[in-house]
Amino acid sequence: MGRTPLRTILYGCGNMAWEYYRATKELSGIIDVIAIVGKHKEVTQKKIASHYSDNILFSDNYEEAVKHLRPDFTIICNQPEKMYEAQCKSIHLGVPFLTEKPPALSLSEIENL
Repeated sequence: MGRTPLRTILYGCGNMAWEYYRATKELSGIIDVIAIVGKHKEVTQKKIASHYSDNILFSDNYEEAVKHLRPDFTIICNQPEKMYEAQCKSIHLGVPFLTEKPPALSLSEIENL
């Protein structure tokens, strides 16, 4: 009996989102990207469509994507100045997350997390 892949959202649409997406393709059957959320979703969508035929949601609204898709976790791959806010949203929505460094820009933000 096989495992059910972990359903994840990539939160961020820059180059790192592309790198994480490619890495998850190597983990087929373990992690399934169900959505990519971010401000510049069209750029990432075109890049992915040129290499893969996956049917995933591209959105600019993380909260709506979480409510609609109910992911197992989120990979936050955002700009450093946006990391704290993204992590707070995940915590508020009850979604576990994996984040890049730095997790925040100040010690007080890290302590708040």
